[in-house]
Amino acid sequence: ITVERYGRLRGLLEEALALEEAARAELVERECGDDSEMRGQLERLLRGKAAEVSADEADSDSGHTLHQADLSEILRYGLSSNRGAVVVGAAFAAGWQFQFWESSQFGDAIRWLFGSTGTLLDAFGGWLHTLLTGLAVLVLLALVLKALSVLMCLLSDYGFRLDLDEQRVATEAGLLNRRHASANLGKLQRLLLSQSWLARRMGRVHLQCEVASGAEDDGFSDNHRMSTLVPLGTHAEVTAVIKALAPELDPDGLQWRPIHPRGWRRRLWPSLIVASVVAVPVSWLFGFWGPALWTVVTALLVLEARGWARYAAYACTDRIFAFRAGWLTRHWTVAAIDKGQAVLLQQSPFDRRHQMAGIRLDTAGVSATSFTLQIPYLDVDQARELFDASSRAVAADKG
Repeated sequence: ITVERYGRLRGLLEEALALEEAARAELVERECGDDSEMRGQLERLLRGKAAEVSADEADSDSGHTLHQADLSEILRYGLSSNRGAVVVGAAFAAGWQFQFWESSQFGDAIRWLFGSTGTLLDAFGGWLHTLLTGLAVLVLLALVLKALSVLMCLLSDYGFRLDLDEQRVATEAGLLNRRHASANLGKLQRLLLSQSWLARRMGRVHLQCEVASGAEDDGFSDNHRMSTLVPLGTHAEVTAVIKALAPELDPDGLQWRPIHPRGWRRRLWPSLIVASVVAVPVSWLFGFWGPALWTVVTALLVLEARGWARYAAYACTDRIFAFRAGWLTRHWTVAAIDKGQAVLLQQSPFDRRHQMAGIRLDTAGVSATSFTLQIPYLDVDQARELFDASSRAVAADKG
């Protein structure tokens, strides 16, 4: 039951109790007549029963707000997220169907964009003018993307509130359309935390969850399923929400173990091969700019692979299975072993060549776009030991 429907049902119940009270008063009037002593005894009895009912309602009404995001937090969430890039990508994909690049309006817009930025940099000449013009265009596009991200977050997460009522958690958010979602605490499969580079500078963390059901109760669609628990909050706020909902899934209390020391090389090679293949036609078309661009991209790929592997780690106990990774944007995912559907030991031909393997825990209700609970690039002996321990834990909980 949603918070909105709960409020309506409670209002109807209060009206029914008021009607019942009026009926009892009328009954007392008819039965007692002018007997004031009997009337007083019945009135005291009714007041005592009403006080007991009110006390029972106060004890049973345990719902309270766990987290409420104000406007400043929503603005920070928009600045630290990349929702604007998703909007631009969707618009580009839609426009691709109509071949928008062939329209005269698109050409005029591109010429105006580069012409306006180039005019501001006319004091520079040659390649420096071209470089600064390109950088100015990139900065302008970044500002537009951030503005779109802030707008999307305002529309979807304005007035966000997280409520807990006994064993049910509910959220409410939205600027134009208020969206409600709820789920039983027993259906929470795992917690996912994320922190972009800008969010780390602001000391903020994003918290969401995965629920077992594919769609919410009471007719909610997949778009309104329980997902976000804290759009963006401080570490203390996120920790307080986790301890209230699932204290055993708190990642701060886990002992993290690193992946294989050569894991960064395994992560680097696929991206490096793709970049090298793309660099061949670019070098043939643009000459010197192809190798120069390949050098810059390779350096960034090495930094990303090393940074990702340096932070990548896992934690596994008889009750918890967790993994973290990331470079500029970091992710954590934590799940209880008893929520697992299956434990998989994965080993590709490249894994076998490097004596590595991966472990994956599947849980119900996992979104295809979420951070997977998969630990790659483990030493093969370590992976088999972890697989055996996790399999026994899952089998024990299912049994």
